[in-house]
Amino acid sequence: MRFFQRHLPLIVLIVASLFIVLGVYGFVQTQRELPARDLTILTDEQGSGYYQVAERYQALFAARGLNLTVRPTTGAQETLQLLADGAAGIALLPGFLTTQVDPRIYASLGALFDEPFWVFYNKDAFDGEPVRYLSQLRGKRVAVGLPGSGSQALALQLLGESGVTAGNTSFFELPRQVETEQMLAGDLDAVLLLDAYQSEIVQTLLRAPEIGLADLAQAKAYAARQHALKVVDLPEGVIDLAQNIPAEDVQLLASAANLVIRHDLNPTLARSLVTAAVLLHSGGDYLAHPYSYPNLSATDLPISPDYVDYFNRLKSGDAPFTSSLSFWAAYTTERFIFFLLPLVILLAVLVLYFPAIWRFYMQGKLLPIYQELRRIEVDLPQMDGSATDAAIERIDKLEDNLTQHVRVSAAYLPEVFHLSSHIRSVHVDLLTHKRRLETQPPDEVAPATAPKRSRFRKRHS
Repeated sequence: MRFFQRHLPLIVLIVASLFIVLGVYGFVQTQRELPARDLTILTDEQGSGYYQVAERYQALFAARGLNLTVRPTTGAQETLQLLADGAAGIALLPGFLTTQVDPRIYASLGALFDEPFWVFYNKDAFDGEPVRYLSQLRGKRVAVGLPGSGSQALALQLLGESGVTAGNTSFFELPRQVETEQMLAGDLDAVLLLDAYQSEIVQTLLRAPEIGLADLAQAKAYAARQHALKVVDLPEGVIDLAQNIPAEDVQLLASAANLVIRHDLNPTLARSLVTAAVLLHSGGDYLAHPYSYPNLSATDLPISPDYVDYFNRLKSGDAPFTSSLSFWAAYTTERFIFFLLPLVILLAVLVLYFPAIWRFYMQGKLLPIYQELRRIEVDLPQMDGSATDAAIERIDKLEDNLTQHVRVSAAYLPEVFHLSSHIRSVHVDLLTHKRRLETQPPDEVAPATAPKRSRFRKRHS
């Protein structure tokens, strides 16, 4: 304890310097490892609903100083492969496919919007009869999307459950633009498509008078058999009130589009994505009420608790101030809070408690002398001649140490003078005791019955 007290300033300086060096080193290292300014998001085919949503993210990221490249793919399988290869860190995927994604590599930032499964049919191919069951497509020419796409995966699954297979029906694997053109030309009887209602292809087919939209009577049954699907209602006239599109209420199946990321995506980038998702999707659309999305429960992939907490803060209006900063400012601020703010707090605490620390250090210089002086005073009545001479020598050394070696600040000089007077007082008592021993016969020298009351203040005893 005495060593600690005597070397307190040096110890405080070493510890504070160590923390400062570590904090600055960590801050500098993370600043040197800034994530790339360019990043990529994978979507479906160009012109699809995913592509249009990604372009909105692109605009928001540009405002935060990031260059988000929108990369179209042929479908979900190519998207997953590119993610696995590290070609991108972000992707949009159909919710029903998240069960096929490796949770050790990927995570989700939640579902963003409802993505309907559209069954468009050529009215002439069905003699003007409405299509209400997928089984009615048996024997027809049906476009199911490109191999590996979410549209084809869901279409083949639902058609197979309805008894429509490649053995009894002609399936066509075509890009969306091509299947739309062939549908309008009458070369296809039906097109099955998983896409947002804002998609250019969906809008074109909805507005074509010769194309009908199937109101699936068994939509609830399909949703009950596949938990990742849900039933949504497309109200009459919601697409175009003037032209009354659609002409009647339509019941559709839908899957929730998921925002999928790699686990190693930079956390600040991920929080930027969460912020963008809340800004873009919390207002709702024709199929979802406001604040229905983003939805963190409509996914089979894990979501980091940190992102859940961040999302809940945004949703409650308690947005961190970094959410409104540019990405680089937010990144630097977060690193500052993590590495340098504790150092600032440490220095503030040191400044706040510096008077107490300094007092403890100054008293550490004087207290050993007070303690030694107190021991001499207590032992004085029982001292013989040799002990008295030794005590006088100890007193002289204490005084020499106090005057020659003890250095204190000006505020503690009165303490030094007070201690010096105590030393002289005890020195006088020792000399008096020695003369008494020398002038009286040994058999007449009796020890005092009780030690004298200490001259020292209680706080120094």
